[in-house]
Amino acid sequence: MSEKKVISDSQEIVELLMMAMRNEDKWAIWQEEKGTVRGQPFCWGRIIGIKGGNLEFKLEYVRKVRINKSNHTFVYGYNENIICKLPIMRVGLNFLIVPIPKELLRVEVNYLEKRNIISQADEKKFMIQRAEKRSKSEGDSFTEFNKTGFHDNKSQKFHLYDLSPHGMSFLLHSSEGFEVENEIAIDHINKKLFDPPLRGEIRSIKEMDDGQFKVGVFFKTQEQKKSA
Repeated sequence: MSEKKVISDSQEIVELLMMAMRNEDKWAIWQEEKGTVRGQPFCWGRIIGIKGGNLEFKLEYVRKVRINKSNHTFVYGYNENIICKLPIMRVGLNFLIVPIPKELLRVEVNYLEKRNIISQADEKKFMIQRAEKRSKSEGDSFTEFNKTGFHDNKSQKFHLYDLSPHGMSFLLHSSEGFEVENEIAIDHINKKLFDPPLRGEIRSIKEMDDGQFKVGVFFKTQEQKKSA
């Protein structure tokens, strides 16, 4: 476990926040409810403004929740592993405004999962949902992956046919080299990077009317691997 460090220099704090905004870094945002182990409600956000001593986050929800304006909220920056607890200035359906923190606490990696705030499986489901929304709005959707257990680990790019929270299908001109029960390690779905890769298993290969092959893939979560 890494040693905790308090950052209290106001200039350093602003510089960290400005860098996070420029890089469009992901932040976890949640509130604690009495009597529950898991922090709720929970969402992700990105800093879109730093002005007048305040931070403005654009919110993306894991599930439909209602943030309580009268309670404090926790914000955690993934890239720098920093966290703080802040009062809410304003909140809407997809935005949150909080004051610039006076202190940031640098914590260990996997802080959220270790405290049962959110699991890696939940996070991957949300990432898939984001990619699913993007696939419906983009004309040229794709997925990029490599087949596990092969010497050549170079990722290849394929046209995405369909996508859901539980799986996807992609198109091939030839089914050669692909078999049912092959496992794949998915690096990208559209522009969304999965690190570590999202694991999947080929469940079906069907020839379509135009001569292409549609390959169906089922996403495998960590929980499913353990129970297998």
